[in-house]
Amino acid sequence: MLQKPETKAWHLSAYSLAAVAIYLSLTPSLYLQEILEHISLGENLAHFVLYLALMCLFTKVYFHRIGLIKIGLALMAFSISIEFLQELSPYRGFELEDILSNSIGVFVGFLLSISWTKLKSQSTPL
Repeated sequence: MLQKPETKAWHLSAYSLAAVAIYLSLTPSLYLQEILEHISLGENLAHFVLYLALMCLFTKVYFHRIGLIKIGLALMAFSISIEFLQELSPYRGFELEDILSNSIGVFVGFLLSISWTKLKSQSTPL
């Protein structure tokens, strides 16, 4: 069965953002860190926004297949895995604060996704 072009675009967006998350999490990014240090709560805000966006994108892609809870759990496992990989990296380290920021982003994305799916189901004619 062929997918619609917009479905492929949502898949591409979700997995591209996940790839960007992996790249930024495991490589030295001195320039990005300098920018975020000048913003109050910059790094925490960046983690929050990234995982909020990931939750929303993956909900758009997989909601009807696996449901919100499994998407959220998968993103939490992704977040924790990246933190363990950072511990192995010479450039980064394991930080519980990052996991907390990521978790809050996933949770807010979860709440937004619930609202979005309820609104969508109410606006769909029978």
